[in-house]
Amino acid sequence: MVGRPKSVTRKKQLAKQEQEIAITRAINEYCTKQRKDEPTKSLRAICREVQQKYRAETGKPVVVDHMTVLRRLAGNRSSAQYMAEERAWLKPEEAEKVAEYCLELGRRGFPIGHRWLKEHVDAIRVTVR
Repeated sequence: MVGRPKSVTRKKQLAKQEQEIAITRAINEYCTKQRKDEPTKSLRAICREVQQKYRAETGKPVVVDHMTVLRRLAGNRSSAQYMAEERAWLKPEEAEKVAEYCLELGRRGFPIGHRWLKEHVDAIRVTVR
């Protein structure tokens, strides 16, 4: 069945996810090569290998920059992780409270509207912060 064409934004999101998968593979491969007693490959060589393997497996070209992998090994986060953790509107525990509240209202038979939900979310954000 033919689907709708993907938007430019969605294509970029999917490409970024593919790149994150390849970067994670490069990090894992680099860490396993460092543990072995055999001579180690350079990070650039490992990144090139991961790029070639990923293209052979999926048929999609992906770029794995050695400096990005090096930064991730040093403990830096990806921009997506940063946004999810630091700039999120709600923290995970706050989101859990909101979900519990919605489920409780549903069990009681009260429909929840956007305004009511926003008031509850704002109350949680004020009390936590």
